[in-house]
Amino acid sequence: MIIPPWVRLLIAAGALFGAFGAGWYVNGQRHENKALRADAGRQEALAAAVEKERVRADQYSQQVIELLQATPPVTNTIRETIRENPSSCVRPAPVTDSLHQALSRANQAIAAAGGNGALPADAGEAVKPDGR
Repeated sequence: MIIPPWVRLLIAAGALFGAFGAGWYVNGQRHENKALRADAGRQEALAAAVEKERVRADQYSQQVIELLQATPPVTNTIRETIRENPSSCVRPAPVTDSLHQALSRANQAIAAAGGNGALPADAGEAVKPDGR
């Protein structure tokens, strides 16, 4: 059987097209594998950085826990500390009076709202003009 020349040309073109397509596919796969390997390397570096930061965070958390445990217990209130260490600052009577009036109004508002607690420093503790 004799194959006409146009069929030979068609077969050759098909083979050439198939070879070109196969080369294109193989080259694409090669570049994709290269990109995936590079991405895997970046992911490993990121995982190592995250683990390093996690270790640092754990160390900081441990330091905070140790500092909180080393905090001395509170023994005095602010009021006791101020009474033990009086200030030489002299407050003018109008300032002291306005503060006492504000505390009284706040305590009245708390009482009117049904609150059971009053603000401290109002129960007849008059502050003298000399600051004590």
